[in-house]
Formats: sequence, C-alpha cells, structure tokens
Amino acid sequence: VVTGFDTRDLTSVVLAYSMSHAGSPELFAVLHKACLDRCRMLAMEQVATLGWSFATIRLGSSFFREAQFDVLEKMNQLTIPGVCD
Repeated sequence: VVTGFDTRDLTSVVLAYSMSHAGSPELFAVLHKACLDRCRMLAMEQVATLGWSFATIRLGSSFFREAQFDVLEKMNQLTIPGVCD
C-alpha cells in the first residue's frame, strides 16, 4: 500500500503517526523503508519533516545517514526562512 503513496503523502503519514505517537514498530519499519527507498526524490522540506519525524520515534539516525548527501546537494533549494525553520 505504501508504494502507491507519492512523496508528499508519505511524508504526511509519517509526520501524523510520529506526532501522535501512534503506530506499531512494524508500521514504522515499513514507512521508514519506503522513505529510504525514495530518499533521492524528496524535496528538502520533506527531508526535514521526515528527519524530525523519525528522530521523534528514535529512527532518525539511519534516515539521516541516507539523506545527508542529498541534503548537501539540494541545500540551494532552501530559502532563508526554510533554513531557519
């Protein structure tokens, strides 16, 4: 089911479950894998949201390792307010 989500929907689902502290470890594992598989397609705002979301549920380090090079390559996409957020 998760494979049918676009990156915005996937980001929204991860954010919602992490903010509500709901969802099983199995659900987060599936969502985490889907995000890692699509890491290169994510916009900078989505990477930031997912990084925060996965850090909230203690899955942040593996996502950060995968996304760090993409973040550096896409840094010029951020606006000044985006960097501050």
